[in-house]
Amino acid sequence: MLVLAGCEERRATAVRFVELTTPPLRGALVVDGSSRSIARVALLEALDARSGAPTLVGAGPWRTVAVVRGAEVPADAARSGRTYVRWGRGAVRVEVKLAAATRGAFTGGVVETSATRALVQIRVEDPERPTDRFRLEIVGDDGRRRRPPGDVTPRYLAHAVPRGTYRAFVDVPDAGGRYLVHVVSTTERGDRTSDAWTSPIAVERPWLARD
Repeated sequence: MLVLAGCEERRATAVRFVELTTPPLRGALVVDGSSRSIARVALLEALDARSGAPTLVGAGPWRTVAVVRGAEVPADAARSGRTYVRWGRGAVRVEVKLAAATRGAFTGGVVETSATRALVQIRVEDPERPTDRFRLEIVGDDGRRRRPPGDVTPRYLAHAVPRGTYRAFVDVPDAGGRYLVHVVSTTERGDRTSDAWTSPIAVERPWLARD
């Protein structure tokens, strides 16, 4: 138990969350908007018109955060797609992984598998606002414009949760799919403090040609 706890602590401290101030990455999907609701609609419409797992970067009130692992430099993490955008108070931290059969990927990655189910793992916290709670929404689509992105969050994550790590199974469409996570931070009274959208993770079928 102590060995496992030590391993978990080392993994946690090996991840850094670095806010980027550089211009948007080439080919990235820019999240902007004068309100969170406008940004949400624009993001999902833009995602539905793109293939693969485009990297999200922020503009205007949205800030880009790179999830940096180990000795990696933030620019490399951003280029690999491990980014999320956030807006509001505090410094919400989000790390997402997806596993399907024996394959897995972090935010911005691609998983090739024939599995029909995938496990999404979300680790969320805000070190500046330790008592905040989080509403987690998993958004999925088939990445081929056959259906619009939609909420695939299981019922047991329907309510705000404290900081921690949460897991949920999602169905993978026959042609593959993409999954991104929307996090809304709230106070204990339910007042909204911040929003975050993670870059999607794509699940691709090895027998289908990529777009």
